[in-house]
Amino acid sequence: MAYGYSSNNDKIEHSQIIMGKIKDILSITDHHLRFSERILMVDGNKQIVETEDTRISFCQAVEMLAYSCRPYFDEKMSSFYNDNIDYLQGFGWEIMEKLPEGELKKRINELQGEKKEDLLITWQVRVAKKLFIELTDLLKREDFLKGSTYSEDEDFEEVEIQ
Repeated sequence: MAYGYSSNNDKIEHSQIIMGKIKDILSITDHHLRFSERILMVDGNKQIVETEDTRISFCQAVEMLAYSCRPYFDEKMSSFYNDNIDYLQGFGWEIMEKLPEGELKKRINELQGEKKEDLLITWQVRVAKKLFIELTDLLKREDFLKGSTYSEDEDFEEVEIQ
């Protein structure tokens, strides 16, 4: 686009942004959510090559979807978001402070280093999955995506996840 020139084709609807975020999340979950690090041996020397940790990418993508949807939160969504967003955006020590007393917190406190970090990330993935479910439920309640691929016009069978 040239400076000072704008056309109607340059406009993007908020629903398109939301659909793009959902598409990104679904794309990430096309792969196994896991830590990615490769150890290569070249001429007997160990080299570590790090690639994307899809667990963190998934959590970040869901977090960004939540931020994009915030102006449309209803009371139910606001409550869930406020109760859980710290698990995605918090530092490790903040997450530990927020965790309810119980087996998970006990097990995490017993671990050190990478094992502790791995269990914390696993918890974050679980929260991100629940947040994604709540966000898609919100979009349906608000009929936010009316006229797009996902809308009330479609006959989708609702499935309750336990």
